[in-house]
Amino acid sequence: NKFIWRRNEDESLSIAVWPVEEAVDFGAGIFERLIKGRAKALFTASNIKGIGRLPQCKIELLQYADLGGHVPISIVNRKMPNILSVLYILSSSFNREDEVKIAALRELANIIKNVKQNYSKEEKDRLRKAQNFYEEAKQFFNKNRTSLSINSHDKKVKLARSHKDGESLVTGEAKCIVDATVEECAAYEITVLSSRFKYRYSDKVGAKKKVFSKLNDHSFFYLTTRGLNGFGRLASVREFRTLITWTKDAKDNSVILDISSTRAFRDEYPKNSKHISAFIHTVWKFETLKPIGVVPQTEVTLYSRADLRGIQKIFTISMMTRICSTFLLNSITPLREEFDKSHEIDAQRRKAIIEKLKCLNFTRAADANSFTGMLKDAEGREKVEGAFPLSDTWLKLNEKEEQGWGKTTIKVRAPLKEVVAFFWDFESNAHHDTTDDEERVILKRVSDWEMIVKRKQRLDETKTKLRVFKNRMKLFKLDKKTMVIVMEPIKQKKRRDGIIMLKDTKPNNKANDQGADEKVIILFKKKGESVTKVQYVTRLDLVYRGWMSNRKLWGREKTSKKMMRSALKRHLDEASEAERYFTNQIKSEDMTSELGEALGADMVWDGGQLRGQHTRKDKEKHIEEVCKNSKALREVVKKYPWFVTMLKRARLGELAINKSVSTKLECVEMKEATVIGNNLSPCLRSRKMITAGVDVWKLQNRAVGELFEEFYWMEGLFVELGKGVVKSA
Repeated sequence: NKFIWRRNEDESLSIAVWPVEEAVDFGAGIFERLIKGRAKALFTASNIKGIGRLPQCKIELLQYADLGGHVPISIVNRKMPNILSVLYILSSSFNREDEVKIAALRELANIIKNVKQNYSKEEKDRLRKAQNFYEEAKQFFNKNRTSLSINSHDKKVKLARSHKDGESLVTGEAKCIVDATVEECAAYEITVLSSRFKYRYSDKVGAKKKVFSKLNDHSFFYLTTRGLNGFGRLASVREFRTLITWTKDAKDNSVILDISSTRAFRDEYPKNSKHISAFIHTVWKFETLKPIGVVPQTEVTLYSRADLRGIQKIFTISMMTRICSTFLLNSITPLREEFDKSHEIDAQRRKAIIEKLKCLNFTRAADANSFTGMLKDAEGREKVEGAFPLSDTWLKLNEKEEQGWGKTTIKVRAPLKEVVAFFWDFESNAHHDTTDDEERVILKRVSDWEMIVKRKQRLDETKTKLRVFKNRMKLFKLDKKTMVIVMEPIKQKKRRDGIIMLKDTKPNNKANDQGADEKVIILFKKKGESVTKVQYVTRLDLVYRGWMSNRKLWGREKTSKKMMRSALKRHLDEASEAERYFTNQIKSEDMTSELGEALGADMVWDGGQLRGQHTRKDKEKHIEEVCKNSKALREVVKKYPWFVTMLKRARLGELAINKSVSTKLECVEMKEATVIGNNLSPCLRSRKMITAGVDVWKLQNRAVGELFEEFYWMEGLFVELGKGVVKSA
């Protein structure tokens, strides 16, 4: 073939591939049986309007192939996509999707913020109906929130739904706080529906086909087809044909985004006869809240009403609840995660607390002695594994009184005041993410260093009953190097019938909400400029004393030993999670061998974030999370992008042939990284000692030895990783 290129009059470029009519001598032997094929192709690249400062072009490839002889059509259909895949390779080579996404989002956000819009009569009617639907739905859900609320897999998103058994009509509500401006939120919801991101986003929300067309700056056409979650192939595919319109209210700086069904564009995009046309009306409202430091805050509310149509009897309440919750979470959770600035917000709050701590006065000796007695170790205690390898955790169960005592000692690599501020910030995002609390709020601030707090946890084996903890939280300063946080349970009072109940507790018909007592003492001691020793001690009483709706009387419910042990370990893990949090903030240059071992153990520890799961997908996802959270590992990944791939392959520990790799560290690519990672497992199996196996791996793979020289703490990481691989083999 010969290649010919030409610049066209419209500034596009064309490349033609044409066969050469010349005899080809393939030689003798097996090549005598070869059949000559012919291929022709026309490749055209045309410039289109860029997004921001990023140039873009449209690519078209026309391919002709004559394979010669007789070739079954099934083989042609299977091979032709491989021939055309050159476009995918070309697109991937120049892929700047993240930059394009940011540029498109900023461009649309700027239009929403600064460009005045003129709306037609039809658009105004749609926006008026959207406002009416929003107000009606808001009033209805606020009035019946208790009975309509449903569980959410995203703790930061609140869900509710309304549906009658057997009907195909369902209405849902979703609420959350997003760390972005109202313009950015609205722009994101429109941008992710555009054709630029349709493939990645379609897989996430279950869409099978998507069409997105811009009508003007504030209106868009959107067509999607979806299968029903939970029905598989038994139910017909639903088609949603919608118009999207946004408007901004300058008075309260809020943005309304309306997505409503339409009958338009049926000629341009005809309906598939096998699909069922479904109805949907979704309204987003983005309202500006007070910023936290420099981080903007937006309250996002989503109301959606959908009629899936079809055979109504199949739509049970449980099935519609699953469909509704999946749709709502897939719609709002990506928005929250895209702009999540939890670390920045927590840092702002800790900074404010640290400034106040500078003015904290010393506590009298008499007051200090009142709670130090609980710090003494209990007799008969047993050692257990904590949530972080470097923690020292002990607990003791009192089966007779159905109470538990636990203590965790950790050493945090951070200044004293910063560690104290971390624990004092009761509503921080870090605590929400690591404790699995259903609710964690400050009920009342008595003073700067005293407040009433409440949290709800699911502690029993069935994960159905909620334990409610209410505590008075105080902070004391014993000396320049010592501080303490005390959490006392709210005082109890005795009823006339002799039953003990929590103060201010009223009879509750919810059997799931049960009160519990916990006393916590957290002692902080400064051990260096950036080292703080923390002792976390808890005394837990899960015996429920109060209204029992199943018996319709005031009574007492016992707690199993298994539940008490699980609850104790979970509460003690709060201190260990703090150690993990601050360890992840350490830069690569400040890492030690001990901290490297802790990171390696965290990648394989069964009782931690993996929760005992050993599937391939869980292991790989966990490795990605550890690398994402650790500042030291992020620096390594930034310099060597293939490092995550090597870690994943090493963690999987799959059987592989040991192939030594002599490539230099700076020359390693993904292919070599995969082989190097696979080599760890056979090296570990060839030696009795884990350290010896890692040494063999280091000697056989040149890049590993150079990596250990550059980051000396890395060897300890892979030794602990190797222990986990051998254990789970």
